[in-house]
Formats: sequence, structure tokens, C-alpha cells
Amino acid sequence: KVIESPANRITMEDEVIGGFWIDYLNYSASCLNYMVGLDYSVTPLSQLQNHPYAIEALFRNEGTSSQTVNLEYDVTGTMYSGSSLPQVLNPGDSAFLGASFSPATTGSYTIDIWGVADSAGAGVTSTLSNMETREIQVTDYIYGKDLGVNNSSSYILGGLEDQNHITTRFEMYADEQLYSLRIYIASDSDIGAEVKAIIYELDTTSTSGGVMFLAESDNYTLTAQDLGSWIDIPFVDPISLTNGCAYEFGAVGFQHPTLESHVGTSGQSLYNGEHSLFDELGLSSSSAGTPTWYYITTTPMVRM
Repeated sequence: KVIESPANRITMEDEVIGGFWIDYLNYSASCLNYMVGLDYSVTPLSQLQNHPYAIEALFRNEGTSSQTVNLEYDVTGTMYSGSSLPQVLNPGDSAFLGASFSPATTGSYTIDIWGVADSAGAGVTSTLSNMETREIQVTDYIYGKDLGVNNSSSYILGGLEDQNHITTRFEMYADEQLYSLRIYIASDSDIGAEVKAIIYELDTTSTSGGVMFLAESDNYTLTAQDLGSWIDIPFVDPISLTNGCAYEFGAVGFQHPTLESHVGTSGQSLYNGEHSLFDELGLSSSSAGTPTWYYITTTPMVRM
């Protein structure tokens, strides 16, 4: 068959809520890093006051006519909604569009994101794109990226051939005091295995990049109640986190002949390098005895 292309058709892809495509340029770093604009599923209100949600997506004009396109969003159960500035896309063109959402109170929110287009500003809406839905929580004190326990998997921290640091990049948009790690201990962990919290400051300005150790917690021994549950592992002293700085934060396991520890994972990375694994003792065959950093693509369930 030869089928005529529709005059008006738009599609939406690469949706983000942290400003990864456009808004990150509005924030400068204050440490040895640059700001990326990552997505967080759980965010303190103090962070959002300086860095509102930056809802962005890529729109493609797959029709045969020029179309004026807007990104639209609606927050379910509230009066919040908004849209981007309109942009005319000629056939075959694409563009990133963005809008801002700044919640005033804590709570759970559902954000629906889609695109609306008409024929080059004629004023008659003719096309809606596909829709994306994001579940978020605005909190007082918790900062995290993972998508929660539903559909979660796990990654090994420590065991017979593993002594891993599983971490993820956190960016600060306000000064904070970090008191503990909240981690989901996967149910395939063993009672008696030990884990600890760890935090580094990121150095991404050099050609090789790197991390600088800041602090770690005391060792924590897993109990029966911890398996398949969230637990908090405190630092001995609170750690000052600085607006404009980026940190590598997560959990550490320990090599042991019989006991294993596993952290839950839920969600996918925005880019290779957002989530990391440090093979501390070089136990992996790929590390060949040399302590080595790797990236992982699944989101570790570790929260500040």
C-alpha cells in the first residue's frame, strides 16, 4: 500500500523532570563538578525552592504540515498545570521544549506530560502527542531517585567474590545537612551480613574525572527484620552538603565466605555514569586485582 502521511502528527520522547536537556544550563557548579539536571522521584522541598521541577521532552513533527507545538503538563488532584512557550516545527523538524513546576507543599503528586499542536498557530488544536506519567514525592528530609519497591530488582554489595560500593550522583541546589543513608535491603541478603553508608565529592572537571572521599558510617549488621525492608544507617556526625556541588552517595558491602548483602534497584539511568559500582578489592575478572570504577544502568534504592 501507498498511504498518504497525515498533515498533523507529533510525537514526544525523552521526557525528564529535572532539566537534563535545557534547564541544567541555568545552574552553575560551586565545586569541582558541573550540573547535569537529574530526575529525582523523592525530593526535599528545600531543594525545589531553588530548583523547581523542569519538565522537558523532545517533540518531532512527523506530519506534512508545519505545526505550532506546546509541551503541556497537569498535576493530578491539584490546581497545578502549565505549558512551554510555543515553537513552530516544520515537517521533519524536532525540538526540546520545557516548562516549570514548583510545588508549595509536601505530598505525593502525579504529573501527566504531553504535547499539543495546531497548524502553524491557526488556533484550532488538531493534534495531541502520546502521554507520559511521572509519580513524585515532595518531602521534608528525603532525597532519592529510585521508583520504589514495586518492580524492584537487586544488585550485590558484598559476598564471596564481591566488595562493591553501589552509588549514584546527587546534585545540591541548597545547602543541606546529611544525617543518614536510607537503603532498601533486598530480600536475597543474608542475616549477619554487614553494610555501611559512604559519600564522596565528585570531581568531573579533570580529563579523567574522579571522586574524593568525604565520610562513611559505622558498619551495620543486617537482621531478619531488615530483609526486604528500608533501613536507615546513620553517619557518626552530620555531613555538610553545599549548594552547587555534586556527590557520589550510596552503600558498601563486604567480602565474606558465606554471607551476602544486596541493595534493591528500581528504575534506569539517564546516562551511562549516573549510577556507579566501585570494585574496591578488584575481585571482578574485569578488574584483574585492581580497584576499578564501573557504571551500572539500574537505579540503586539509596536515599539521602
